[in-house]
Amino acid sequence: MPSSSILYISFCRPTIRICRSVISTKAPPPGNSFSTRQEANVMSKPFSLHRKKRLYLLRHGQAAHNPRAEAAREAGCSHGTFLQLMKEDDVLDAELTMLGVTQARNLGETVDVRSGSWVSDFGGGAPVSVVPIGLIVSSPLSRALQTAQEVMRESVGTCDQRVCLETLREINGWLINAKRRDRHDLMRRFPSWDFSSITPYDETWTDTLESESDCRERGYQSLLWASQQKEDGILMVTHGGLLRFTLADHENVVTEFVNDKCDVVSTGTRNDAKDRFENCELRAYEMSWDDNDIMERPVFTMKELCRSTNVIN
Repeated sequence: MPSSSILYISFCRPTIRICRSVISTKAPPPGNSFSTRQEANVMSKPFSLHRKKRLYLLRHGQAAHNPRAEAAREAGCSHGTFLQLMKEDDVLDAELTMLGVTQARNLGETVDVRSGSWVSDFGGGAPVSVVPIGLIVSSPLSRALQTAQEVMRESVGTCDQRVCLETLREINGWLINAKRRDRHDLMRRFPSWDFSSITPYDETWTDTLESESDCRERGYQSLLWASQQKEDGILMVTHGGLLRFTLADHENVVTEFVNDKCDVVSTGTRNDAKDRFENCELRAYEMSWDDNDIMERPVFTMKELCRSTNVIN
């Protein structure tokens, strides 16, 4: 997928805890192309350059289609029952519930998301640099945009750069909660956001559910896009399905979990139930990659530093 067509693309006081295992990955479809300038830059490098960037990944708060289906899943229902409840409660471009709004506001009020300072003290004082948010990027679905707005509303010096990225949307098709609004409507509802990279109308939604492999590839393309931005400290607001498929199943994404001494403790696939992002859960990652891989799809190592878990349910 060419980088110019990245158009597929997240209570009580949150607690900080460290994740303690590692996810491995599975393979994507091949192929990518880049601008002539990027190719020239890569080809001219005589050795590999190791790059790093701080990413903050946030799942949206509870939305209209979530309550019954997620409660049933917590109670151990079958996947079929879960999907049936989602279908029964389906609504176009599902927005946040009142609980979802509360979750997002509480996260913004109790964690200094903007400065990144909440990451620096994890693990009993292990040294981690403070990286403030330099860019906010969101899925074009309203629940993600609303979550970003509510989380950042109380932040001092809130970042003015807010970009909508199509590849960050949830697994697409079948359910209309995954269908986005027209660009004109989004611009009217969220005037502080840059929607210039998305098409005027939703051209990707169909009545057939997108494959998990296509969804995780969109997640990878979102990381690739982030790696090409000049800003460090990128907050990406997206969805539980896309995050799980990307971090757990993509061959070019290796997710590491560290202990309280910042040591990687294992490299295995975590249980999906344990690793799934909760509503309005925020996790901080150090994303690293080698520059000489860029033309052949770099492998991104996502080292999880810590997470702020929203406990309002």
